[in-house]
Amino acid sequence: MAELTDELGYPREITKQEVVSAFLQTIQRPLNCLSAEEQQSRRNAIERLHVCLLKDDGAGSLPPMDVLQAAWDEVILEKVLRCVSDPTEKCRELAINLIREVAQSLTEVDHTLKETVKVMAERMGQEEVLESSEEIRLQLYSLLIDALLPECELPTLQTIVDPLHRIVAVTLFDHFHEVQKRACSVIVTMANRDPEVFGNKTGIFLKALVPCLSHSHSRVRIAVFQAIDAMMQCGLTKGLVAQQLGPGTKSLAFDHTAAVRELYFASVANWLNYKLRAMSGEEIHQAVLSGKIPRFHLPELLPLLLLGVTDDCLDIATSTYEKLEGIGEIYKKFIDHLDTRVRQGPGGKRYNTAEEDAKIMEKVMEEDRKCQERYEREMREKQQEEQRRSQTDNDTRKPTLSSSTSQEISLYQSLRSQTGWMEKEMAEGSTSAEEIGDTDLQLSNDCREPDNEALDSDSDQPHISPHTLSVDTEETTKNEGCVSVLPVEESQPRPENKVLESTVLSDAQLGINAPGTRIEAVDSKGEHSTEGGASGASGLHILTNQELKGNEGGITESTVSPSPKEDQKKGTSEITDEGAVKKLDSGDAGEETLQLPKPYQGRPSAGCRLMVEAFLRPMIEPVLKELKQWTTPTRLCAARMLHTLMVLAEVLAKDNLDILVPAFFSAVGDDDVKVAKRVVATIHIVGFYVPPRKWLALVLKPLGNTKTSQAQRANALVVTAAFLYGTPRKAIEEKHVVKICDKLYEKEVCCSDHSAVQNQLLSVVTNLIQVAGALCKTSSFKIFILLLQLQSVEGDAELQKRSGQVLEDLAQALGMESSRDLYVQHVQSMLDIVTAGHTGCSPSLPEKRVFQTFMRNANETVGPHLESLMPLFSVCLQDDQDPALRISFLQLLDELFEKQELESSWAPLAPDVIGKLLIPCGVWRASKTEASVRYGAMVALGTFLRRGLCSQEHMQEIMQMPEGLLPVVTTCIDEDFFLDVRRATTHVMYQIFRVSGPILSDEDRTKLIKVLMKRMDDSSNLIRRAILPAVAMFFTTMPTTFSDSEVRDFLSFLVVHMNDEHPHIQEGVCKVMEACAVKKPEILEEVLCSVRDHQRSPQHIDRVLAVVAQHTHKSA
Repeated sequence: MAELTDELGYPREITKQEVVSAFLQTIQRPLNCLSAEEQQSRRNAIERLHVCLLKDDGAGSLPPMDVLQAAWDEVILEKVLRCVSDPTEKCRELAINLIREVAQSLTEVDHTLKETVKVMAERMGQEEVLESSEEIRLQLYSLLIDALLPECELPTLQTIVDPLHRIVAVTLFDHFHEVQKRACSVIVTMANRDPEVFGNKTGIFLKALVPCLSHSHSRVRIAVFQAIDAMMQCGLTKGLVAQQLGPGTKSLAFDHTAAVRELYFASVANWLNYKLRAMSGEEIHQAVLSGKIPRFHLPELLPLLLLGVTDDCLDIATSTYEKLEGIGEIYKKFIDHLDTRVRQGPGGKRYNTAEEDAKIMEKVMEEDRKCQERYEREMREKQQEEQRRSQTDNDTRKPTLSSSTSQEISLYQSLRSQTGWMEKEMAEGSTSAEEIGDTDLQLSNDCREPDNEALDSDSDQPHISPHTLSVDTEETTKNEGCVSVLPVEESQPRPENKVLESTVLSDAQLGINAPGTRIEAVDSKGEHSTEGGASGASGLHILTNQELKGNEGGITESTVSPSPKEDQKKGTSEITDEGAVKKLDSGDAGEETLQLPKPYQGRPSAGCRLMVEAFLRPMIEPVLKELKQWTTPTRLCAARMLHTLMVLAEVLAKDNLDILVPAFFSAVGDDDVKVAKRVVATIHIVGFYVPPRKWLALVLKPLGNTKTSQAQRANALVVTAAFLYGTPRKAIEEKHVVKICDKLYEKEVCCSDHSAVQNQLLSVVTNLIQVAGALCKTSSFKIFILLLQLQSVEGDAELQKRSGQVLEDLAQALGMESSRDLYVQHVQSMLDIVTAGHTGCSPSLPEKRVFQTFMRNANETVGPHLESLMPLFSVCLQDDQDPALRISFLQLLDELFEKQELESSWAPLAPDVIGKLLIPCGVWRASKTEASVRYGAMVALGTFLRRGLCSQEHMQEIMQMPEGLLPVVTTCIDEDFFLDVRRATTHVMYQIFRVSGPILSDEDRTKLIKVLMKRMDDSSNLIRRAILPAVAMFFTTMPTTFSDSEVRDFLSFLVVHMNDEHPHIQEGVCKVMEACAVKKPEILEEVLCSVRDHQRSPQHIDRVLAVVAQHTHKSA
């Protein structure tokens, strides 16, 4: 510093304050002009200050750095900040640029940061934002992020948290999306500088960030989530993770932008300590010994990661599953080391019981926790004392922490010791703490993937990393979140789900070697596991009766068979099979495999299963609640989560069937097809691992309940079919088949007329036959009746066809050649059921429909039993029965008459069939339905006679019956109400003349002539044409001794119709005359000649006369 003399002439040194004052005098005018009224003056003043403070003219006009620092902090900054609130936008812009450039040249920016944040809080941190310019708001944030926050001292950050929260909370909802992104960047920058900067206000910031995750711009959502990720790296308490972080960010798992979902699942994996998978076994051992065990937040965060396993994008699903395997690997390593430590007592003595092990573990971990907290408290106090001492020695302008602030920091650091694990303690070695402890806010997806080939092994060999990591507890200055490792739900302990027993379950206990199971990965074709689906209240039909191929030999052992690796093409690959699994036979001694869909590459590792085992029940319960929500995305999310949980839980699902099965009943009937399919696929998985004895009673209970609605019963059948589809053949026993068949055979199930119930009943039977095979022999009759019941469903041809196919499958499963053997085997049992007590049968009983189906399909099998069935037919055709039942039985008889195999059986029964069954149904009764009954009777009678089942002797016997065949037929042919009755009766009349013509008396013939004449004058030309064959048969079977006068009158009537306007009738009458020419040629010639001259066209008469001449010549 230059030396000058005072007033006494003594030399003295110029002080720094004098230099600062002198410099301020040189720029006093621009400073004064900053408050001028004219806008141009203020603008020029700012520009002049920019030149004075930052532009070097080469003559040394710039002040020294310390002078600029002092002048800026004491005077200039305050005046420039006033211009940040200037009414003119250009002045505000110039002022911000000036602050930015000056701050970049200063050595200390703490004072500038605090004052700038105060101004920003006034302009942007109020409910009514004063700063109207979007660009200015953006520049203020850029000033913070680019110039101030990266250069300030760490204690200064603590002082601006409150005003900064007000600013961020408001600007997160700014209309300008770039401002929103910058607000998030501020949080990220501060968290990068000091993870403890937010203190106990992390929850407040998190609460402000979470609502912005629903922003319409994907880049804004990414920025907001990066800020949330930064908050997580700073350390969140278990309550914040469970109550705010998890529920708040869950929507990102279903974001429509793949980049958002990919970032989300990668971040969640990092929160679950995915990066720690590179730790060696020795490092993990040292961490366990020192009590520095990471909190995995499994109950809160694992469900979020599991959603990524079923992501629609295959690349994201595969990446997430690989991360899950890596987390499971490191988790299992920690648990194994912890388990070894806890189970080893003094002197190497091992504890025997699980209770003792759990108590010892809790005691040891509690001691570790207390020692660690005490050590951290001492280190924090020492650190704070050193900070106070250093701050006192610094420049007085440097801000100091107040005692209240220090107390808050100390309290927060104490809280942080229970929230997470930062690896700053692991300072030695070449691996950085950011690389291991998830403190780096820029999420990286190029982490080393776990060695999947070693995941199922019990070896303690870790994943080898080129870096090593050492844990030195002596040099640790603070512990950020070391906690006891036990994954226990502390707030709500659940005794039935102990997190860690005395030992980690062995592979056998976890189901690794469960008999008869093998898991494979589904190939790239994405095969579906079902050919149909679930049907519920909405009518959804997901048939679960996929054909299972293979033999029924013994199952040897469990193996894991990953599918061949194929090249994965990134891009738009999607998963569209809704988690479908497929059960296959390997061909080795009946061993069955369960193919899991992508991204599974075989059976999940033991670590993944161990994580789910520890928290299975707490994770299932909220999922089941979400399955009942009214929003489809929420239900689909829950269905996907439940699917993944069951894949990982395997045999452990059996302990949760009490809550799973009721949820399945409801979810399979979901209105959304994707939800229903996903739930059905989930049931397949549970059925594969859980034996029938565990789920059978729960599933069958609502089927026979009379209070169960039809939709609920259909859902229960869907669940039953899905369980059976997944069940391995060796797991089912004959007693299980009997229980299932007994329940299905109950009236409420098998006799239901609900379409969904019928379709799902067929699915259950189909899957039962496929799984049980020959074990169905004991219950084959009930299964046979069930399938007949389904074949008798009216109006569903597809269901009838499928039921017939399943009946063939049943026959093959029982070792029969075809279903015909089933009819032969069960014909007597079937007839015993339908004929027992037939006198009191009800027409509405479904057994009658089953009987009809049986009769239609049995063919010659029922021939010997037709006579014993006559009483049943008689009862069902009585006039007091329901007309619909009578019509259906008449149709059945008509079909049976057509069967050639039964001709020899029907012929001896002709008098009973016609006289006791058909004639009573032809008696006239009022109503439309009775007319339909008469029509059915005439059709059946015509078929019986046409097939030649009634001989002339039997017809003569029938004619003599008191029921009276001809009177009934005559009445039906005079039917005025229903045209089809008259038409069917004309065919009957023809057959009667054909069979009984020679034995008819003259009196009967005379009566029938009048009937025929009346029909020839029928109002319908259709009937007039239909009666002509009967008239011709009348003359054909007429004896030559019949009365000439009757014949002459009849012919005189008929000859008139030879002049009919319809050619078909003219032709028909000609054929009638030709038939008469054989028996009465003279009379016919006489009649024709008398009217020939009166015909419009005598050609038809001439043709008949030619025929008459031929017969006369032959007679002569």
